[in-house]
Order: sequence, then structure tokens, then C-alpha cells
Amino acid sequence: MSEQLQHPARTQQRPTCQAGPGADNSMLLWPENGMMVQTWHAPDCADHQRWQQEREVGAEEVRRRGEWAAVAFPAGYARLQAVLQALPAEQRDTPFVAAPTEPATLQAAQHGFVILPEWAEILDRHFPPAQPQVEGQTRQRLAPARETAPVARVAAGLALGARSYDQWRTAYPAVVGGGSGRDRRSVNAMKIGILGTGNVGRALAVGWAGAGHDVVLGSRRPDDTDLRAELAAALGEGVRVVDPSSAVVGAEVVVNATPGTASVPLLAEIGASALAGKVLLDVSVGFTEDGALSHPGESLGEEIQRTFPDTRVVKTLCTVDARLMGAPDSLEGPSTIFLSGDDAQAKRTVGGLLNELGWPTESLLDLGGITTARGQEHYSLLFLGIAGAIGSYGFGIRVVPPTRGQ
Repeated sequence: MSEQLQHPARTQQRPTCQAGPGADNSMLLWPENGMMVQTWHAPDCADHQRWQQEREVGAEEVRRRGEWAAVAFPAGYARLQAVLQALPAEQRDTPFVAAPTEPATLQAAQHGFVILPEWAEILDRHFPPAQPQVEGQTRQRLAPARETAPVARVAAGLALGARSYDQWRTAYPAVVGGGSGRDRRSVNAMKIGILGTGNVGRALAVGWAGAGHDVVLGSRRPDDTDLRAELAAALGEGVRVVDPSSAVVGAEVVVNATPGTASVPLLAEIGASALAGKVLLDVSVGFTEDGALSHPGESLGEEIQRTFPDTRVVKTLCTVDARLMGAPDSLEGPSTIFLSGDDAQAKRTVGGLLNELGWPTESLLDLGGITTARGQEHYSLLFLGIAGAIGSYGFGIRVVPPTRGQ
């Protein structure tokens, strides 16, 4: 900064572009050290562009912390928001500065810990349960949070064991954009077309969209307003819903999350040429009306590979429930997930996507070619038996090798 102009209530700083008030210039205003700082910037000002980027990064961080707090501490978050909304704009920083300062001062004076009742008293004083009356302002009732994609991501992070915002953001990039997830988005982001909008398709969409991928859902009812509203509430506005053929266009990876008996006909409608060269991650298992496997001999994965020989099919994730696909750490111990496919590079791509869902590399077991998909699909019958025996679908299985030398 080359110059500061002092005013009674604010400091006006001139950036290196030396811009002042003008119709083509833009102004930034923010509090700093008890005084408002105002800057004017020319459209091509390097300082302004850099500060604008910093502000956008900061705003994104604040938004993510808000997502975390709203689900991790719903009652406290709602109370703070209610007080914040009731205060005039110029007073909204006051309680957030005063409340943390008071216990620090008290602790220093007492030469010891501030006990919980004192913390509660301080917070009650600065953030009263009843909203303060402000002249000319109507009390606002905080609406209950919708079950949006951010809520689902935070809830998934909590289920995985994250107990602080930083732990949630750093350790679980598959359910949080940002952190290492932001790095993946800039390097390995790809378009993923998911065919099917049921529980499996939605669970995978949340995980991979949170990791920074461009996720598109393919549905036979893309113009159904009720379905679109339901998906927007569950996944957020960032995941688009289109027809199946459009979902495949431009996608590096196509995910088959449709009912197994309908998968091949749907893929045939899309066309072999549209699927040629793509990685097709097949999650589906087919059942007949009486509960038997629809593919007792040749697996569905094999049929897809045989029908579309230029498509690189990888069978995986069909041995766990949809809720577990993006939350493997919700289990009490490590679990195993299987991969079957003829193309080694395709399996590496799928392995990376599984890592982003939270499955560590050591949990991935490559069974070999696509013929091994039969074992994965036949396990579904045992899966249903185990679920009935323990009363839950939220379990995994682990391959335990023999001790060394055996």
C-alpha cells in the first residue's frame, strides 16, 4: 500500500493501482482493528483480483464450517444463528469477539480452568436463548435444515468418526469438498455418468460429487418434477439429472446402478458406440420375481462385457449395502471390497474412485477377470441371509489371510 487517508470512522487505503472512487472502479469495505477499511480498485488491479480470490476462498471455508456446525451441533448452531439474525448488521461481530475473550480473561485472573457453569453463563449472556428485540426488525424463526447434500456429507463424516471440523475436512475428503478433495478435483476430476437414481446411485453421487467430480445422474424420467425435487433435496443442486444417453456423453466412467434385469436393455438403448472405450463400473445384481438370481450361470457383469466388447467393465461394490458404499469406516473394523474385470487400467481407475469413497487400497481385492464377477453376484444370497440373521444390512466382510508361513 502506497498511501493511507485517515478519516474519523474509517481508513481509506489506496492499492498499488492508485484507483479512487469512480464509476468503473469497485470498492471493498471490511472491519480491521476496530476501524473500517475501504479500498477502490481499477478493473485490472492485480491487488483486487488477488484479494477477491482470497475472499472467495475465505467465504467457501466459512460455508463449509457452517455445514459442519449445523449438523454436528444443531441446537447450538440454531441458537447462534437466531441471535445473529436479530442483531443489526453493525453489531453482529460483537458477541463473537466478546464471548471468547471473557473466559480467557477469567481464566487468567483465576489462574486455573474456567469451569463449565461459568462457560454456560458467559454464552447465555452473549447469546441469549430468546432473540433480543430490535426496533424495526421482525423476529425470525430458523427453519429446520433440509436434508441436502451438505447435510448428508456432514452426517457421513460424523458416521465415519470425525469429531471436529478439521478432522472431518482433512480425513474424509470423499464426503467433503476441500482439503485433499480440492487437490483431487484439480488433478483427477472426471465426469461420471451414473445410470439409476435409486439408493445406490444417490449414495455414489454424494461421495464422488463431494470428491470434486462432475457427477450426472441418468434417469428415464429426467423431466419428472417430483423426482428432480426429491433428488435436489437429497443431493443438492450440483448433481444434474438427464436422460441415460445424455448422462453417458463425455463421461470417462459410466456406473450401472440400475436393476440387474433391466441393465443390458438400457445399455443397448444407449448404444455400443456411445459406451466404447469407457470404463463401466457395474454395481448391479439381478433378481427374479421369486427372489432368485437372474444370472445364475453367466454373471450380469460378464453379460455386459460380452454384449459391449469395446467397453471396459469392472464389477465392484455389489457385496455391500448402499449406505456402506461411501462410509466404510462406519464399520467396527476393516472390510474387503472386490474388483473383477479384464482391463487392468480400468481396475486402477475404479480403485482410485473407491479410495475417494473411503475404501483404503489395502481393503481392495482384485479377483481377476470378469468371470470372477459370478462370485460377487452369488454372494448376494449369503448377504441377505446374514442381514436376516443380524437384523441389519450395514455390515461388511473381510478376507482374513493365514498367518505367515502357513
